[in-house]
Amino acid sequence: MNFLNSAKLAVLGTVGLSAIGFLGVVNPAEAATVVAGSDYLSSPAGLSFYDFPGIGIVNFQGLPIGPGDTDTIIKRQDCVFSGSSCHTDIEMTDLSLVSTEAINIGGSFFDIFVSLTPQTTSNGKMWINDDGTFSSELNVLFDVSFAPQGSGIGSASCILQNCSFADILTASGQWGSQPPAGAVIVKGLVGNQDANLHTNLSLGDSDFFLAGIVDHDHKTFAGKHRVVVAKTPEPSSALATIFIGLGAMFGLRKNRKSQKD
Repeated sequence: MNFLNSAKLAVLGTVGLSAIGFLGVVNPAEAATVVAGSDYLSSPAGLSFYDFPGIGIVNFQGLPIGPGDTDTIIKRQDCVFSGSSCHTDIEMTDLSLVSTEAINIGGSFFDIFVSLTPQTTSNGKMWINDDGTFSSELNVLFDVSFAPQGSGIGSASCILQNCSFADILTASGQWGSQPPAGAVIVKGLVGNQDANLHTNLSLGDSDFFLAGIVDHDHKTFAGKHRVVVAKTPEPSSALATIFIGLGAMFGLRKNRKSQKD
């Protein structure tokens, strides 16, 4: 298990939402202030990976904490334009990832979970431009824990000498003032930093939504994390998920019964 003792595991950082395009978007150039708010993000399976010494590439996916399929939340302060750009403070307040498959460590298989280190702050800066582009840098402090395959996060623990790590993560992309279709929406008044869609914007104020898949590159260690806009599952999708789950349970019970027979 020494393969991870010297490896500084770096996991995700910065902000990102997905949108293929914007319909009826206010031109970013019209904004004088991008108001404080939150970005609700999701990490699709297989789009994030980390190359760990001794075990190779490990793929990650989000472990949703809500709302919707959110697994990461970034909070932004007000960003007041001076000329063609502005900069503001950002902070990652929630992070929840899990390996897409169990990893063999010393002959035993473990699911790997990632979360923010308790009682620490993962903060950074974002630069927003009036041409609809942005860049960001975020210092993320996170913990890695290990659970026997299939036992769940409640069984996770640290099996290393040190399970707390840090890395600086950078990203760049595009932004607009309107949410993409299906996006998680949290409404609130200006000043409510939990909101991502403010209902009383003044002339010159703007909300902030990132467009497209956003890559977050590790500045120090090998790896990439990709995020998209967190979405609220449609009723039909949620129902289909329930039926799939029930089908899996029925199949498992049937298989067990067959084995007993």
